[in-house]
Amino acid sequence: MKQCFLLVFVVLATIVFSSCSNENTTQESDVQSLGEVTEFASVDSGVLFKTKTRTTGIYDGFKIKFYWTSGDKLWINNPTAPSVFTQSVKDDIDKRIAVSKDGKSKYANFYFSGTLTANSYKLRYTGKGNPASDKVTIKAQQTQQTSNDASHIGADGDCGTATATKNGRRYEFALDHKAAYLTFTPFYCLEELDNSVTIESIMVSANENLAGTFNFNDDGIQTASVTSPSKRVTLSLGGGFNIPYSIDYAKCAAIMVVAPGTYTNFTVEYHLRDSETGVTGTVSKTYPSVKLNAGRNKPVAFNFTLDKYDMNYYMWDAGKPYWDGYKGKLPVKDGEQAAYGGVGTNRYFNGNKTQLYAVNACKVCPNANEAALYVFRGNPHWDETTLWVKNKHLYKGGMWFLKLKYCDGGPYTSPVKAYPGGKDYCANSYWSTWDESTKKINGSSWVKKPGQGRPADTSKYFYLPAMGYLDNDGGKQGLLKLKTAGYQGAYWTSTSVLFGGWSQQAICLHFSKDQVGLDADLRWWAYPIFTVADK
Repeated sequence: MKQCFLLVFVVLATIVFSSCSNENTTQESDVQSLGEVTEFASVDSGVLFKTKTRTTGIYDGFKIKFYWTSGDKLWINNPTAPSVFTQSVKDDIDKRIAVSKDGKSKYANFYFSGTLTANSYKLRYTGKGNPASDKVTIKAQQTQQTSNDASHIGADGDCGTATATKNGRRYEFALDHKAAYLTFTPFYCLEELDNSVTIESIMVSANENLAGTFNFNDDGIQTASVTSPSKRVTLSLGGGFNIPYSIDYAKCAAIMVVAPGTYTNFTVEYHLRDSETGVTGTVSKTYPSVKLNAGRNKPVAFNFTLDKYDMNYYMWDAGKPYWDGYKGKLPVKDGEQAAYGGVGTNRYFNGNKTQLYAVNACKVCPNANEAALYVFRGNPHWDETTLWVKNKHLYKGGMWFLKLKYCDGGPYTSPVKAYPGGKDYCANSYWSTWDESTKKINGSSWVKKPGQGRPADTSKYFYLPAMGYLDNDGGKQGLLKLKTAGYQGAYWTSTSVLFGGWSQQAICLHFSKDQVGLDADLRWWAYPIFTVADK
């Protein structure tokens, strides 16, 4: 059928369609080859805000330009015919497309058998390939192959009606579309994401029926009469659409056809995938009520408000991040390496053996007492669904901790000089019995199992993404580790320790799906650092 690239203005909630001069001409050779036929020619109506005349379209930044597509057929309501509704027997769409410079046809002539003489006739378009004149099927599964190309909607449920009026030897009409359309223009405004990050599909759902097979008459879709109803519609985006930095119709514009109506609990789900990291996930938004009018396009501009984290990993209390000044490609996946030696530079760890507290990058971090509160009194919850961005790529997974003022037994104030019970976990002497293999001190474990899932009231929590760490053991310098058991997330504190007068270590907070705790690690590992603004 006619299919449309129904895109929209970002600011305006409506769309304006083009009005062109009528360039149709009667194709005499075609008429003669068919015998006794009557010609019906599409024309532009100049009426705003309605999808008129053609079925396929493209957005040019100001308005919609519509075109006819191969295979489009019309039905005519002819009371004098035995079956009342008869289908067009020929058109000149393919011929026009073949000679056009852009492979599109703005106009088309349709031919119906017999000599028709009434002043006007009712026309119907019931979708591409639809054998019924009184039924329209809006599909629950739709596919769009290219951005800003709605060539699929004719087969997915687009439909329309028209009144053809006699003008000399032929009839002229402008098609009035009767389905409703959604144009999705998602973007991510914090940075230009890697091309490996794509939107694979968009699904909408509501309390009411969005799709199914509906009765259809000269007034349009009869939404009260439906078989095989569906309260959701999924639009698959062939090969995935990239996500632009700002609204970019050429790069990411997805068009869906649905039944007109007023919908409640209207939810839009965007299914994302990063082919390089292997991460998939869903971002959604629910609108309490949405009205979708017949023949109208509803713009849905959506900013993916995913948190973005910098690639700043530090050896303990270094002056600068590990990769500061590095010009090469930074690691993306687990096991990738960007070696960048730091010995003798301000990117190397603080090796002071007498002052066991941070004075450089880690001085803003919570100390060991505060970190212990987050672990053991902060109701930590592992969340493996929340998506976030790092280095232009998609990741997911992290831990929620209660803010300091909500930790059990509080409120506490930072810096925390002593843990409840009066113990100072910042003291070097406390860690003298640390057992790395068991994660215990004097038989007391420094590891616990976290809760699972996103907490109900996240306003009381802060979130740390599972950014992994850099393995700097010899030739492994700058090796990104994202999937190490217990260390999918690892963050330095401001507390360091010294074992045996020579082993230089520091306390870190680490977590995974199965465990969360504190550890005394060698200072040359490179971990992220964190602060908690709202303590």
